[in-house]
Amino acid sequence: MSAYGTADELTSVAVDNDGNYVVGGYFHSEIFTDPNDNIPTISYNANGKSQFYVAKLAKSACSAMATTETPLQQTDVSFYPNPVQDVLNIKTKEKLLSYEVITADGRLITQGKFARTYTIDMTGLTTGVYYVKVQGEAFATTGKIIKK
Repeated sequence: MSAYGTADELTSVAVDNDGNYVVGGYFHSEIFTDPNDNIPTISYNANGKSQFYVAKLAKSACSAMATTETPLQQTDVSFYPNPVQDVLNIKTKEKLLSYEVITADGRLITQGKFARTYTIDMTGLTTGVYYVKVQGEAFATTGKIIKK
């Protein structure tokens, strides 16, 4: 399918699983020009080669961007001692359910559920920086811990 008097063509149309249209084709001439400086953004290719394009068109209009912030629940959680050698204590007024100990490069080292006390045994870990993520009933927070 080409526009009258041009060699530009829409060569394919497909519908994805979500009902969005995906179109593709090519063009030989200028397609956009910046109105401020009159410089073509994509322009005619003098060596006879075409420019290819693909576009995805949503089946419905985009939603408006939110203009308000979602408030974060403030939690008062402290980790001590920091640096830690053996047992890490966690102090909070909130009920904690579980924890994860993560290395500085994002690897999960250990995880568990809290029983009666909010403590984590750090004895077997090598010296370094870790992140401890604790999960409560309605929140999660992470603390940076130094293991000595």
